[in-house]
Amino acid sequence: MDAASCFILSSTLFPARNAEPSKADVRSLLKQASAHKKALPKRLLLPIGQFAAVLAAEAERQGIGVVRVPDRQLLVFVGEAQAGFEAQFGGGSVQ
Repeated sequence: MDAASCFILSSTLFPARNAEPSKADVRSLLKQASAHKKALPKRLLLPIGQFAAVLAAEAERQGIGVVRVPDRQLLVFVGEAQAGFEAQFGGGSVQ
């Protein structure tokens, strides 16, 4: 999601039993996201404790700065999309 506009550039689904998407999924996600603006983002905000390996490593490999923030600080960006997803597919936690 582009934080300035809250426009969702891309999304990917991956099994909840996995801690994060595969390297191929991450590369595809970043490629799709960059297609909209014809550039990769400068910074990627990730929740503390999530997406610790593959997503962060691939983003940094592609020159994207990774910033870890508490989940609640991301709600301003993802809260509405999260609520819509929960309404469509049901809420629930896998943890």
